[in-house]
Amino acid sequence: MPHLETPAIVLSCVDYSETSQIAHLLTPGEGKIRVIAKGIRRGRSFATFDLFTHCEVVVLRKTNPGDELGILVELAVHSSFPGIRRGIEPLLAALLGIEIAVASAQEGHADHEAFALLLEYLHTLDDSSSRQVRPVVLLYLLHFLRTAGLLPRFEACLSCDRPSEDSRSPLVFVAHEGGFLCGSCAETTTGVEPVRPATLSILKSLVKTTRGPDHSVRLPPASLREMETILLTTVEAALDRRLRIPRVLLPRFRRSTGHGAILGGPDAGKTTAAGGGKP
Repeated sequence: MPHLETPAIVLSCVDYSETSQIAHLLTPGEGKIRVIAKGIRRGRSFATFDLFTHCEVVVLRKTNPGDELGILVELAVHSSFPGIRRGIEPLLAALLGIEIAVASAQEGHADHEAFALLLEYLHTLDDSSSRQVRPVVLLYLLHFLRTAGLLPRFEACLSCDRPSEDSRSPLVFVAHEGGFLCGSCAETTTGVEPVRPATLSILKSLVKTTRGPDHSVRLPPASLREMETILLTTVEAALDRRLRIPRVLLPRFRRSTGHGAILGGPDAGKTTAAGGGKP
């Protein structure tokens, strides 16, 4: 049998028998793969081979056409991210990253950037305090969309091409169009989200960075809500599905951080979801 040796992140793991498990893994070179870990529940590694686990695996690949279930023969655990499990918000934030990865990754399709982004996100959450989780999630969503080539058009109105910073009234976000309309062009548009020009200015500045801002950016509550709505709606439109975790996570954010958040700066370096954390 051919074998695959690769780093992996555990996306899901379910018991198959009294001693075995079946897992979905995200890999940089093969996308999603399914493996059976025979006898793993008897081994010492069982306690750490769980959801979110970052590991190195060796998988035997079956040669039968249509048989996509590999056999896990070696496992070396790098991290199980214990810090994520110490609070409900980091745990929910990590589950959001997993939910997006499950929906976006494809079997047999390499995506090194998506793997690296999710891994760095988990490391950052593992190191973050509960107060830092919200900006970590925000930056992860932003960088996921940029990596996937799905960012909305922030610069100008989709219809008249008027620069967004020239607008004196709220713009509206149209998810299925992937951008914004100025107040004049949106007069007859229904089912849209109003967005202040200041919020777009913050988003545009964050898009230009690769590792989060190198100075502190204060995000007022209204801008946080608008950015979360824009980014999550864009992700859901791209994936063509409604994500479950945000419906639990966002209300917690909005109850516990009603005064906004701070992004970047020397005292918030661990909040850069796509660029902070460990290599």
